[in-house]
Amino acid sequence: MLIGSFGFHFGWQYKTSAEAATDGVRIILRLCAESMTVKRVIHTASVTAASPLTKSSSAAAAVYSDFISESCWTLLDVDYPLRSVHFDKYIESKVLSEKELLSYNDGESPAFEVVTLSLGLVGGDTVLSHLPETVESMVAPVTKQEPYFMLPRILQRLLGSLPLVHVDDVCSALIFCIEQPALSGRFLCAAAYPTI
Repeated sequence: MLIGSFGFHFGWQYKTSAEAATDGVRIILRLCAESMTVKRVIHTASVTAASPLTKSSSAAAAVYSDFISESCWTLLDVDYPLRSVHFDKYIESKVLSEKELLSYNDGESPAFEVVTLSLGLVGGDTVLSHLPETVESMVAPVTKQEPYFMLPRILQRLLGSLPLVHVDDVCSALIFCIEQPALSGRFLCAAAYPTI
């Protein structure tokens, strides 16, 4: 089973989007276990949940781990330049829901495996009639389209670089995860980490 996040609004039932996302994960995991037909849950996560930023920082004094890896988790109480309430809610949802998913692997005799693929900023070919916002954001340093330039800047401040991945590589990673006889855990998926 492949799962991803969608922009559902739960209004009255949940206090925050993070609470809704985490509960949604619990429901999906429970239903997968009850079905007794699911072998592996593969979740496309966001690299924003894997920040190597270790301390609150100003633009000139960011403190990062030596490198970004699957062991990095974005600290929700660490301040960084360009931080926003909207992006904080997004990151909180991503961190808490991914941790909830991965905690399933630590349970007593899990019925299936859970894999999360933490994706960088995704770009590449599209069948859409318009350019996706991720592609607009990816090329914003060149096109100087100011509305789209904010995301790359925020990602650089949060992650120390701008993790990029081509949509074809994402598809290959998903196929790889599906085809393995046994696989569980968290994997970062980015082909390049330029700075802007």
